[in-house]
Amino acid sequence: MEPDREPPYYPASPESYSPIRRQARPRSRRFILVSLDDFRSLHMKTLIPMLALAISAAVPTLLTADDETAQDHSAQYKQLEQQINDYWHVDSTWVGTVNMDREQTLVHLMGAEVLTWQLQNNLKKRNDEEDYTIASSIGSRLHEEVLSAASDAIPVLRKHPNQRLVQLLITHLETYPHDWAQEGSEDLLPNLKKLLHAKPK
Repeated sequence: MEPDREPPYYPASPESYSPIRRQARPRSRRFILVSLDDFRSLHMKTLIPMLALAISAAVPTLLTADDETAQDHSAQYKQLEQQINDYWHVDSTWVGTVNMDREQTLVHLMGAEVLTWQLQNNLKKRNDEEDYTIASSIGSRLHEEVLSAASDAIPVLRKHPNQRLVQLLITHLETYPHDWAQEGSEDLLPNLKKLLHAKPK
């Protein structure tokens, strides 16, 4: 019997997981919510692939009603989603270091969160209050994790600069559709911007 192995990260590029999206059946948003009930108790490397797959399977089915009369933030969210997908096309300055896990976790979290924004946007247009409430709950929990992971990364980013990651974090936080500064992380965005403009030592 082979020894237990740590589950791999969710595939880096969108091309690598497109077959998974095509083969997966649409998942219930309630399934995603149940998965998130164990958010704190699961190891991050185990949770992120499950979460990304579940959201990726549910969202395409629910984003088919975008029309020209109700764009809202759809274009902005899709642009950010593309930026996150494109992030993996360039080698990281952290590749081969102990910080690579941190970077992958952050980018996967942001990718999952932007999909929930698109989902909430679409459900709101449909006046689907029940599923909108579920999607909002998922989004809130994901956002807490994004803020926590980004805050924990600040000291590491000071010692080991990663400008592409900092810029993506800034763009992601500025795209957030709610006032996250009232959630106790009002210093996060200013600190990230200081890192972006800091002169190399």
